[in-house]
Amino acid sequence: MMRKRWFRDNTGLELMKVLHSLDSSAIPVNMLAAVLTALNPYIDIFLSAVVIDDLIEKNYSKAIMIAVIMITADFIMGTILMLLERSVRIRRQDIYYKFKVLMRKKALELDYETMENPKMHEKIAYAERTAMLYGGIETILFHYKELLANLISVVTAVALVITMCLYRPTITKGILSVLSQPLVSGGLILIILGITLALTKKETAYFEKKHKEIFSRHTGAELLSQYLIGITQDEKAAKVIRIYDMRDMLMSNIKNLKSTMEENVYAKMGNVAKKQHFTELSTNGFLTLFSYFIVSVKILTGAISIGSFTKYTGALSQFGKSVNDSIWALHNIRTKSAFMKDFLDFLSTKEKLHTGTIPIEKRLDNDFRIEFKNVSFAYPGTDQLILKNLNCKLTLKDKMAVVGRNGAGKTTFIKLLCRLYDPTEGMITLNGIDIRKYDYEEYLTLFSVVFQDFKLFAFPIKENIAANQRIDKVKIQKCLNESGAEGVVDALPEKENTPLFNFDEEGIRVSGGELQKLAIARALYKDAPFVILDEPTAALDPISEYEIYTRFDEMVKDKTSIYISHRMSSCRFCDDIIVFDQGNIVERGNHEELLGRNGNYAKLWNAQAKYYVS
Repeated sequence: MMRKRWFRDNTGLELMKVLHSLDSSAIPVNMLAAVLTALNPYIDIFLSAVVIDDLIEKNYSKAIMIAVIMITADFIMGTILMLLERSVRIRRQDIYYKFKVLMRKKALELDYETMENPKMHEKIAYAERTAMLYGGIETILFHYKELLANLISVVTAVALVITMCLYRPTITKGILSVLSQPLVSGGLILIILGITLALTKKETAYFEKKHKEIFSRHTGAELLSQYLIGITQDEKAAKVIRIYDMRDMLMSNIKNLKSTMEENVYAKMGNVAKKQHFTELSTNGFLTLFSYFIVSVKILTGAISIGSFTKYTGALSQFGKSVNDSIWALHNIRTKSAFMKDFLDFLSTKEKLHTGTIPIEKRLDNDFRIEFKNVSFAYPGTDQLILKNLNCKLTLKDKMAVVGRNGAGKTTFIKLLCRLYDPTEGMITLNGIDIRKYDYEEYLTLFSVVFQDFKLFAFPIKENIAANQRIDKVKIQKCLNESGAEGVVDALPEKENTPLFNFDEEGIRVSGGELQKLAIARALYKDAPFVILDEPTAALDPISEYEIYTRFDEMVKDKTSIYISHRMSSCRFCDDIIVFDQGNIVERGNHEELLGRNGNYAKLWNAQAKYYVS
């Protein structure tokens, strides 16, 4: 149990290191605020005692002077704390955004294999959703500030109480004088403080358990609530909801969830909060009553002055409150650290694809020879080989097609070629050298790819095509013309400056076919030696498809182009066709050769032949 708690606390400290890296001044500012917050109540506790004593002794001028000092000190301390708290809030907000940026930066730096792992997505998604409900990394700083402030308050209160106990009574007879003796009064206070601490610890453990139960229910209910709200705002779901008249069903689910949350989550939250508040008041009330008694005994026996009543009862009350708040601050640190640990795990994730040091040779003739040597591959976490002992050389500056049934290994072949994954067995070489020995970023510059599930972003069209904010306008226009997207773009008021999608009022929506043309324009703009198109015309109408193919010689001149396609008609435009089946290359040749063999390719072609025009 102790090891588990220490581990959680250690996680909190690791999070503080991340915080410090985001804002080196945040921790010092928060700690200063904690110290001043802890000491602030003791200004009045100390000085009010002096004022009362002076008033009793009719030393009015001194009492007035001390009162003025106390008011001035309160004003100065209050102003400083107000400025500090404002600075603390600004820094927390800044840390909130910086941490989000840090997470996105880490995600962009990780290799594809790591980021494609579903478990990684689940962890981060859960941690982010929980952070939205209960606060993120910036709240850890707040709770450490709370903890430090309360610990300082506890130490100060204990020091004052010890000082009070050391005062001896001037009246030496009677039971009260016995109770006022340093050892006796100190022992009594230790016993009562021990009882208070034990009660507080027991109460905290009980309510911590209750809060954990509610926490799991609340998180699950909130996530379901967000899902249901998201459905009502989802454009794709909107069509299905209306076609199948699902509105009543959805509203029923929403109302049931609301009722469940009110009865089983929010009601229990309120009941637990009330019980906790009552229990804390009871424990603090018990300590307050005892502090009044022991301080009164000290006053009645002449050990301390009447004015000290407020000082020492205030110190004892502050002790009880600060102990309780310290324990809850630790609870909050442990709770937040538990779900924030997923963030730390993500930030410490190591890349699986090792990068080499060899630079890619700069060649104007694009003479890059790639060869698969005995390559086998199984996706991480499985033993099923998708590719099996593959051997092939890519024919340079040819138009190549990769065909086969679904699941034959075509897309996996391209992922390995682009080094989104490394082979499980064997190697891939570039100009005779294992591609793992090349600088990873430089190796990726060899490929322009339009994946079947290509992605464009809610940025201006020119940034989507250039994949950069450094824009060559002439080149943009050339690539738009070659991909057939110039008509749509030229008709827009802002032309290539128009943002895609409707994330702002100037954004536009275009058809899937037009988006695919823009994706092809992006591939052309990169001007890489290898152009890879995964189902490049899947969303295009027949006329646009024909235009793309007839112009593609000009588009990819002096480059090696590779098509992955289910439309066998596209293969007629290719010089070299590789046929995959069950993870193996079973045939290779041009269209006429493969038809003549009457093998897998011929079967695929004949199955679709009725749709083609000779």
